[in-house]
Amino acid sequence: MREILKQRQYNPLTVCEQIAALVAVNEGVLDDLPLGQVAAAEERIRRAVVERHTDLCRRIATGEAMRREDTALIKDSAAEVRQAGQSA
Repeated sequence: MREILKQRQYNPLTVCEQIAALVAVNEGVLDDLPLGQVAAAEERIRRAVVERHTDLCRRIATGEAMRREDTALIKDSAAEVRQAGQSA
């Protein structure tokens, strides 16, 4: 969890990116990764959610409440990106 919460100075994450990372952690997507690989996997997950789910990110940015299916969508995207990263 601590590794996910780190942000680069002068490069803050959007709320959508933060939520994507937190959902990935809470849903166990990154559990079996060595600590040294977490940051790269998290970055790929954040990028994928922002690129693939622009409507969701827009709704999050406007303060709309997330639905269960939104969390499932993020989890599925994170797991897909995580799986693709393993086979790369």
